[in-house]
Amino acid sequence: MQAISPLAISGMNTLQQQMMEMANGAKAGAVSSQLGNMQPMGVQAGGLSSMSLQSTGAEKTSFASQLDAAIKSISATQQAANIQAEQFIMGKPGVSLNDVMIDMQKASIGFQSAIQVRNKLVQAYQTIASMPI
Repeated sequence: MQAISPLAISGMNTLQQQMMEMANGAKAGAVSSQLGNMQPMGVQAGGLSSMSLQSTGAEKTSFASQLDAAIKSISATQQAANIQAEQFIMGKPGVSLNDVMIDMQKASIGFQSAIQVRNKLVQAYQTIASMPI
């Protein structure tokens, strides 16, 4: 059984800070407006709630708030998986190894997808920053 290490949780916190700085930065505003103009494809990771990047009517939300909500969801999934793993290790009745392993994999996939989103955001920022004015 593989638990999420404190280093991974620390990495997630660092990732959250970096992504929020990008989303709130002056140049990142151009990135988010460019991303808002693109037609995003709906992607739903296992265990994560479906979130739409397109705003409709009265439900206008910023890119930064959507990003923050997604990161918090991934963090909650990781924390829940760690708690369940600890309960299994302590021998708590009703906690099966199958459930622990599935939740650990969901947390791992969520973390990897967050890293890929960060990489795509950095790539988009670099592309837009290198465009001639």
